[in-house]
Order: sequence, then C-alpha cells, then structure tokens
Amino acid sequence: MSIDTVALLKIPHLPSPPTGFGRGYPVEHRGDATLLSTLNRFDGQSPDEHALALRRMLGSALDAHDDPRGILIFPDVLSPRAQSYAALVAELSQAGLWVPKVAIDHVPSRFTQAPAGSHDALVGELAATLGYDKARELDLLAYVGLMGLILDGGRTDFAEQYQSQIEAIKAAMGADFAARYEASLRQSIESDMRKARAEAERIAGFLDDSTR
Repeated sequence: MSIDTVALLKIPHLPSPPTGFGRGYPVEHRGDATLLSTLNRFDGQSPDEHALALRRMLGSALDAHDDPRGILIFPDVLSPRAQSYAALVAELSQAGLWVPKVAIDHVPSRFTQAPAGSHDALVGELAATLGYDKARELDLLAYVGLMGLILDGGRTDFAEQYQSQIEAIKAAMGADFAARYEASLRQSIESDMRKARAEAERIAGFLDDSTR
C-alpha cells in the first residue's frame, strides 16, 4: 500500500475538491486549517510537482493560503493531533516538506533543470514548445506504445500508437530531436524493465527463503 500525500492548508473549511470520478478528495477541518489528502504518492513526485498537483486540484482557491514559506505536505501515515494551523505546522514540520505555491502553467524543475541529455531534459524541451500537458501526454503514450512493442511486438495497435506519438514529436521538434527522443525512451524503458526484473527476483528469493 502506497504512502500518500496530505497538504496542510491555512484555509478554514475548504470544500472537498472534486476528483472527476463523482467523489471529492478527502478533507479534514482543524480550526483555521484544512488537511487535504491528495491521493498522490508522497515519494512519487518532486516538490514542485506536488505543488502543481495542488494548484490543478484547487485552482484559484489555493490563493487563500497565504503562508510565505509555501505549503507543508506530509505522509498520510502520520496522524497529527493539533487543532490549529500554527500548532499543526509545529507538530508536522520535522516530518513534512515545504513546497512552493505555483501557477497553473508551471513546468516542474524535474524537466526544466534536468541534466543535459537525460530523458527528462528532452521532455522539458518538448514542454517548452508544446506546453507541459501535451509534452507529458505524448511522452506517456509513447512509453506505453513502445513498452507494448517490446513485450508483444506482434500487436499492431501498439505499433500504431507509438508511431503516431513519434510523428507528432517529429512534426513539432524535427527529425533529429525525434531520433534522440526515441533512443532515450528505449533506454528508459530497458532500464525500467531491468529494475522490475531485479525486484521480481528479489521478491521471489524472499518468498523462497520464507518457505524453507
């Protein structure tokens, strides 16, 4: 079970923002503060990716949070007891993380400050031209398509999905960029597959040892 993120907001009685699936994100009101469960993994994003997720979740309602330090987030395994914003900050600051309050068009530093030649840097270049959402969509769909081709090369739907994303990238960024992107994406997928195999072997070894 993943450890998810809770945001501490200096906003009293914040309504539960909609998830898009007919339900709202969990909120808990504590005096002049609201605890908002984002349902995002605590260790799954960089600080400003957490911040962007909050902005997209709350929109302009986030502007009511006026702490110059930013927004304090913490893992949901903690159960704070304090009943005011200041007391909650004091209770949680050692285990939590301060993230900035960002605009809706923010591009996370994971991509804008990535090492030159890395796959994240290439996605950052895509985002500079196409916008963050479109770049991430193309990258995700290309990843899924190429992964499908590697695992099951006989399925034409994977080939078509992958090629359509590459053609879109080529049209926006040129053939040279598309070639570098394809090579980088393949390396990323092969690395992920090696990590997955190693983890599967580790778990299998653990299970084998536990049955002896």
